[in-house]
Amino acid sequence: MNWQRASLIVATMGIAGGWTGLAGQTSDKQPLAEDVFKNVQVLKGIPVSEFMATMGFFSASLGLNCVYCHVAESLQDWQKFADDVPRKRMARTMIQMVDTLNKASFGGRHVITCYSCHHGNERPKDMPSLALQYAGGVIH
Repeated sequence: MNWQRASLIVATMGIAGGWTGLAGQTSDKQPLAEDVFKNVQVLKGIPVSEFMATMGFFSASLGLNCVYCHVAESLQDWQKFADDVPRKRMARTMIQMVDTLNKASFGGRHVITCYSCHHGNERPKDMPSLALQYAGGVIH
């Protein structure tokens, strides 16, 4: 699944599940993630649409779907997305690590992302592939 499709699926899930209680709001200002979703700890202070796009980016960057970090029951019960599980705690740690790197080395610009290391894999590779590097005699 490509990242655009994953983002679309995640955003659609957010609209269908998370925003149903917002239908009566008339304000043009979008609510913040922590005002709509339970147990938001690290990605506070961003609008719901940015939060959902970020979730899609995480999924695409690791080549995984929502229930990798969230419990499988979340797909039947939206309240379960708030459950705290070890993978979500690891994701929070990684978000903070990336944020620290970007602040310390790039003035806060989003230069380092999940994709910088993961490249669509669950676990980052710690060694480059020389076979891939020199495949077909082409040096990249």
